[in-house]
Amino acid sequence: MNLSRATIFLCIAGVFTSYGHFKNLKKDPCWAEDDYLREVMEHFITSENWSPERIETGTTHLSTSQIELLTNSQDFQTCVDLNEEFEEAIAATWNNNDRKFDFNYYKAGNFFFVITGMAQSSDPNILVSGVTTISIFDNNLNVLGGYSFR
Repeated sequence: MNLSRATIFLCIAGVFTSYGHFKNLKKDPCWAEDDYLREVMEHFITSENWSPERIETGTTHLSTSQIELLTNSQDFQTCVDLNEEFEEAIAATWNNNDRKFDFNYYKAGNFFFVITGMAQSSDPNILVSGVTTISIFDNNLNVLGGYSFR
């Protein structure tokens, strides 16, 4: 199942109307690692449940030892490009201006992975629930697949 970037965006962002600020992402475009999102990445690489998606995207040969979090020092421009691709989802905020989504960008072999999950609000009255997504790109940032789950 090949999905367009617009389709992947819709899976991630839905319909949101509030936008946050990008000041820190312009200076430091790569995201700090989130433990849950790392687990999702590792699970995609190792779980039998994800075997059809790995076959579909040509990622069956990857191992967890190949997973690298993208960093500002080595992957600045790739992170900038991915932030532009997911700009509206990154900008989505709760009413208290907390961001709605956490992102992690990974490289494994010649593939890039964007893993997103719902960000917890600092407001204890906001209950956060939603989907986690995996978007897979080739070395030229062409979309190979996009998947979501609860």
